[in-house]
Amino acid sequence: MPVTTISAETHAKSSFAHKPNPHHTNLSSQHDTEQTNTSTPHERNPDHIPHTNQTEDSYVLTLHTSQKHHSTMTSLRKTYFPPRINKLGAHIALFRAIPGSHLPTIKSDIRSLTAHTSSFPIRADAPFRLSHGIAIGVSDGGPESKRIHAELRDRWYDVLSNQDRGGFRAHYTIMNKVDDEQAVRQAWDELSGAFKGSDGVVEGLALWRYEKGWWKDREVFRFAH
Repeated sequence: MPVTTISAETHAKSSFAHKPNPHHTNLSSQHDTEQTNTSTPHERNPDHIPHTNQTEDSYVLTLHTSQKHHSTMTSLRKTYFPPRINKLGAHIALFRAIPGSHLPTIKSDIRSLTAHTSSFPIRADAPFRLSHGIAIGVSDGGPESKRIHAELRDRWYDVLSNQDRGGFRAHYTIMNKVDDEQAVRQAWDELSGAFKGSDGVVEGLALWRYEKGWWKDREVFRFAH
């Protein structure tokens, strides 16, 4: 199976004025949120708003995986995620609030990266606890995903939200925003005993338009190989 390759030329380019953040290793915001403020439906958390000076559409970038793997992980999410607020299929999000005002440049950067990147295997098999739920980490595909994230974060840093400027750990959130600790523990016990992992292939990246908790108008950018 080919591995991810990002050319030195691609990595050297920067789309916006870049000011590296020396403290971008905090993963908590990536794990525990899906862009909505739980106190007020559809109200965006300030940390999830792009650093631009206008009100605009925002976009989400995820890994695009093989269908069987995606279906397996989505089935888990449908089983455990609160139905009232579950608007999404299973996903590994790289960025959650990409500013629409920069969309042409964003798409150009994604095409540039995918043109020099190969498909790579992914295996989701490592459940871990969230504050109010459960996520499943990956034992295969994590380093490749992190390299993609780092490359694009370097390009887009100045316009990203505080959340998107942070660290990245490839994972699927399959249960979240559950205050009943007993329900979380029961789900944890079920997963620990029954879930044996899911294998697939990351075939590209998918860009979605964010709209009040829904992700719409998917555009897929497939890897070159």
